Amino acid sequence: DEFVNEQKIEPYNCFRYEPEAKELSIKQIREIILETAFHSSEPRLFHILQFDTASTEAQNAFLKTLEEHQPNLHFILSVEQANNLLPT
Repeated sequence: DEFVNEQKIEPYNCFRYEPEAKELSIKQIREIILETAFHSSEPRLFHILQFDTASTEAQNAFLKTLEEHQPNLHFILSVEQANNLLPT
């Protein structure tokens, strides 16, 4: 909440994703990527829960989005076991 207030992110620009099943699917990651491709002048926040459950394929697919995103996009990746993340 503090970060959202500091960055002046409106509630309708806060997106929360969590695994639909045991893992965060490549389909879900692709949906997030599509949503981030939408250009907006307003800041937006994407909170992805249990990112460590994403497959290697899903993590790799999301990497470019993390590295080359619009300056007004913010990401919070929550994990339970950081050792399940790719080193990149």
